[in-house]
Amino acid sequence: MKKLLCLAMAAWMVLGIVGITALAEENERTLIAVASMRAGARFADERNYYENVVGPTLGWDFLFYEGVDDLETLLSFMENAYAMGAKGVLNYYTPGTLKGAELAEELGMFFSTQASRLPKFEEGSTQAYNLGNVGASVDGVGSAYRQAFEALLSDGQNHSVIVYTILAPDKRAASHYYSTEAILETMQAHYGLVYSDSIEALINNYIPGEIETGNPDVKIYLCPGSNNEAAQSNVNVPLYTGDYDVFVSFSNFHTFMGAVAEVEEIYQKDIKVISTVNTGENTYRGFHTQDIFGNPVLNTAIINPLNVAGGISAAMMYNALNGDPAAMQLDGKPAQLFVIPWLCLDAQTYEKVEGLETSHGTSYVIDREDLEELLVTNNPDITVQDMIEKLNQLGDIDQLILSKPAE
Repeated sequence: MKKLLCLAMAAWMVLGIVGITALAEENERTLIAVASMRAGARFADERNYYENVVGPTLGWDFLFYEGVDDLETLLSFMENAYAMGAKGVLNYYTPGTLKGAELAEELGMFFSTQASRLPKFEEGSTQAYNLGNVGASVDGVGSAYRQAFEALLSDGQNHSVIVYTILAPDKRAASHYYSTEAILETMQAHYGLVYSDSIEALINNYIPGEIETGNPDVKIYLCPGSNNEAAQSNVNVPLYTGDYDVFVSFSNFHTFMGAVAEVEEIYQKDIKVISTVNTGENTYRGFHTQDIFGNPVLNTAIINPLNVAGGISAAMMYNALNGDPAAMQLDGKPAQLFVIPWLCLDAQTYEKVEGLETSHGTSYVIDREDLEELLVTNNPDITVQDMIEKLNQLGDIDQLILSKPAE
């Protein structure tokens, strides 16, 4: 680890070469570091939210590092940010959660990560500066996929499904595992399927392939793997047979749309697409682009809210900096908070929520008024339980639409 005496120089080198953007002004505003795995256009909506809503509301300026892709980069950025006066780190690089929290503890910086699972810290280790995680609810994602498939299967037809399970095996991504589990359980219950093995064993198989269902009219093909190029080839194997009329992806659905469109043309078969998405341009296009049958190319979306975790994490960090940090933990330990996904069964529902988190609108899900209600300076008794309650409220998409119409 670099010595602290060298950090100031290193920080300026990173600022000039890698493009960290400093917004600090010569005043008493607090400086917060944001370490994002995404970069450029893929991070633009979130960055806009920090700069236009969070910063002005909390009196913060930011150091942004976009494109963090390894632990060394994260830790170096944190050291550089500390040297420049940053008081906390909002971290998106989930593989660095453990070591990042340890370094934050050493430096005396508050630390929060957008992830769905807390790492295992050493017994007795101090975590006074670790505000834990805010990430996607795996139970919520599973419930959303269960509802999506109940709606799909309600037409009384036989459906055959390709599921791009990505990191589902061995719960390398818990949300992928529980989404796959929900799909298999729902189809089993609806069609009376008899699988050749337990659902757990089927999901944990790393080899792409069709699983036995006991029903020749209902096929299910599971395709694990995180390499996009390999996944495209693996998905194409069942897709181009023309036997499948539903395609599910837990990420990057748009990369498969060319192949889906071609198969629809060849077999004159309408293929329903269901995917986990974020609000943004690809999802917008998916719902507003029609296939040859006049249907949206994206039929159903399970939406991971883009800025909800960022808003809650920021409020927790503000409260730790301006009040009792222990109030932002559970029983003196880092808390795991969950963001409930939104189920959009059609383009009309998506149109009502898209402006709440992107540059399409200015009324955010957690806007300035919402943030102010979560601050210790306005509510001295606020605790992490209030944050959990707020997240639960925001998980009701119907109520959200009624209370905060998109602009």
